Amino acid sequence: MMKKSYFSLFLLTAALLLTGCAADKSAGPELRTYAYTASEEPVKPTLQFQEDGQFQFSYSVLSSQILCGAYEVQDDSLLLKAEGDSGIYVFRLNGEFLTFDAKASPKLPGFASIPDGAVFR
Repeated sequence: MMKKSYFSLFLLTAALLLTGCAADKSAGPELRTYAYTASEEPVKPTLQFQEDGQFQFSYSVLSSQILCGAYEVQDDSLLLKAEGDSGIYVFRLNGEFLTFDAKASPKLPGFASIPDGAVFR
């Protein structure tokens, strides 16, 4: 009987720990590269997140600039603050995807074709 109680306690503890880890993971983006796959450009715009809280945003193969900087999560929004740039680029956390909020972000150059609501997968 005692063995069964210890096993039940172990299962409960493991379930609580796994639930806690899952909640933390959903609080921000996965540490990977997201791409705007619907883009017609041969090299798709990408957004990459790193463990140290930094990001890289490549919005067009025609640009020599790759935006880099720190990101933070506020509610369901992902705020990207690029180094040397006064604006904050905004994406919405949408489960496994990120949705670009062009209206809340600085204007991208005309050759960068990432519309409002573009989904990065």
